[in-house]
Amino acid sequence: MKLSILSSIRNKRGGLVSLIFRIWKHLRVRRKLQLGAILIMMLLSGIAELISLASIVPFLALLTNPESINAFPFIKSLFSWIDVDVSSQGSLILVTCLFVIAAILSTTIRLINIWMGAIVSASIGTDFSSEALRRTLYQPYLRHINRHSSSVITGMTHHISCTVSIINNTLQ
Repeated sequence: MKLSILSSIRNKRGGLVSLIFRIWKHLRVRRKLQLGAILIMMLLSGIAELISLASIVPFLALLTNPESINAFPFIKSLFSWIDVDVSSQGSLILVTCLFVIAAILSTTIRLINIWMGAIVSASIGTDFSSEALRRTLYQPYLRHINRHSSSVITGMTHHISCTVSIINNTLQ
């Protein structure tokens, strides 16, 4: 279903990039700033994921062989700075804590990113719905008489929900 909607959007009037620019043109300044904040959160989320994934290797290496810590200069310098013996249980606890903190931080940033994306896409949908309703209500009376109100409402809600769904999927 979603793929057919996206392919039909790509085929109409210049493609998906054109659609994004047309949507961007109709956004309020506040929504544009919120999308900028989401972009920054996406970059932070990517960096946090990278740190989380990079912390797996030293954690697993120290679990299997405590002397393999010499292969990781950053961890070795951290141990010497904190004054922890590499061969002790304290080193395993420290690396485990660092791994857990990195994983929790990464997950928290990702959840905030998803939450912000959902809120902003819903807000954009609200803005578009309000504007569509305003434009529909202020049309001439003869236009209202000649059209079925149910088809107008169905069309508006379908197109706006598709747009919000595409924005939400893009932000994720």
